[in-house]
Amino acid sequence: MHATPRAPTEIQKALKSQCRATRSAGLVVCGCPIDRACNGEESGIWLTKANGRVRVAGPARIVKAGNPPQVYKYLGFWVPEGVFLSPDKRTVLGQWSGECEGQSTYLVSIGEGRPKSVFVSESSALGWSKDGRARVFLAEPGFGRELGYRPGVYLVDPNTLKRTLVRPIRSRRGC
Repeated sequence: MHATPRAPTEIQKALKSQCRATRSAGLVVCGCPIDRACNGEESGIWLTKANGRVRVAGPARIVKAGNPPQVYKYLGFWVPEGVFLSPDKRTVLGQWSGECEGQSTYLVSIGEGRPKSVFVSESSALGWSKDGRARVFLAEPGFGRELGYRPGVYLVDPNTLKRTLVRPIRSRRGC
């Protein structure tokens, strides 16, 4: 009797994917950048363990502001240089590069695996502060539900998502 081949598991797919190291030991980003022919493979953040890899987060949500907001197709990829594991190793700060190279930032609980947006407006992940808050750079004034946030460096509480501006900068609106 011949065994029927089973579909590859997520871990097997990730091991075969093109993966890139992040700035945090044990975290890798695997998957395909925007709209390349990758057989539908989505960009994901993976935690490397002794017995393989465990998916921490799948694609981020690209949302168009409006009432109600619209979720676009998951176009884009996690930026390996912008993925950081928190000091307590329970949360990942990740930077997403969306369609047209728009950058946004997310916090992901390793236990839940769902990205929660910090800033969908143009932003970059910088790492973690010594007190366990995410460091995020907001490049331009926020829009939509982020209206009123000024450009600069913010410290973000990973539990409450409270954002505290610690270093304001002048806006760089326009080209």
